[in-house]
Amino acid sequence: VEAMRFSELYNGTTDSRVFLYGDGSNKIIYSGLDDQGVASAEYFPDLYEALIGEANTPVTSLVRHYSKLLAFKTDSAYSIQYGTITLDSGMTTAAFYVLPVNRLLGNEAMGQAKLLENSPLTLDGKSIYQWVATSTSGNITNSETNAKRVSDRVMSTLREFTLKDTKT
Repeated sequence: VEAMRFSELYNGTTDSRVFLYGDGSNKIIYSGLDDQGVASAEYFPDLYEALIGEANTPVTSLVRHYSKLLAFKTDSAYSIQYGTITLDSGMTTAAFYVLPVNRLLGNEAMGQAKLLENSPLTLDGKSIYQWVATSTSGNITNSETNAKRVSDRVMSTLREFTLKDTKT
């Protein structure tokens, strides 16, 4: 937990769990529930983690977008969706499902993906991308048309930046 540098709040339609990332790996961890069933940022159970994509690139940003949590890596983007799962004991517990969104574009700057007009902006490959839903649900899904480059007017300036070190 102490190696994680960044956080995002998420739990489906509410912001009641803390998701931590930023230790240089593809792992994110999330908080659990206390003995009263209330989400607590003081409790991170051992198995409450998700591995995002391949292990060779780190998670660089998490952004809550509507009822999903978008996870960006240096070369890809994923959508995390809240759901439930019934255990063998019959108990129902939270489950977070990771789905690929884009396998070419992501975010280079650690912790720097931001929402602008309810659309995530990321820094990738000397460009700024705005992620826009292409489905009627309003959620960003696995379509190559989700990422729109919006930095053409400032391209000459961006070429001088080292995007992985840029602060938004």
